[in-house]
Amino acid sequence: MDDGPAHRTDGPAHRADGPARRLEESRRRPRILTQRDRRFAQVLFVYMWIGGLIGTWFELALRVSLGIVTGDRAWWWPRTFAEFFEFQEPYALGTLAIILVVVPLKERFKLGHGLVFLLCAFVTGVVELGSALALVVTLGRNDFWNYSGHPYNVGGYISLASVSVFGVLGALFVHLLYPATRPALDRIGRRRMALLVTVLVVSYLGSLVAKLARYGWIL
Repeated sequence: MDDGPAHRTDGPAHRADGPARRLEESRRRPRILTQRDRRFAQVLFVYMWIGGLIGTWFELALRVSLGIVTGDRAWWWPRTFAEFFEFQEPYALGTLAIILVVVPLKERFKLGHGLVFLLCAFVTGVVELGSALALVVTLGRNDFWNYSGHPYNVGGYISLASVSVFGVLGALFVHLLYPATRPALDRIGRRRMALLVTVLVVSYLGSLVAKLARYGWIL
């Protein structure tokens, strides 16, 4: 008996399964970074590089201030010229965390200065605490900073004073520096951005090797 056209399998409904099936298969495939994703990652690294270097200069400025107050030049004068070009990784990670967490929250909920300050203080405090714990786990100690003499400190790794300072710096970055510099970075061409990131990566790795050698961890 002839079943008629109702049982045909090559009709429009079945042909429509092709695009739907391909769409479902594409969703199951591992997601490949788009050009926009790669660009955002490059911008993030540029900000991390700048944050790590500015962190070094900020620490040196604190040494200068301490030297002026105490009159002890040994406290604040860098031992080598290379110290001016070392990178402070916790500052770089703090910059990354602020861009990924605080900036989107500020833009979405139109947060004011006070809430931005509190968020920056919290986020950078978590980063500093995590960095200290990572050093303790890997090296057995943290010789780079110690807030034990500060009131309201947590194991000497963070303190109320430190997170307050970083909260102010983070809020200034969110409200002033980031909005002023992000459009300029977005206008950089793809090839120039790739070249810039390559130069920054090489300079960071060179500085990292020099720092590790100076502390006796390699070579």
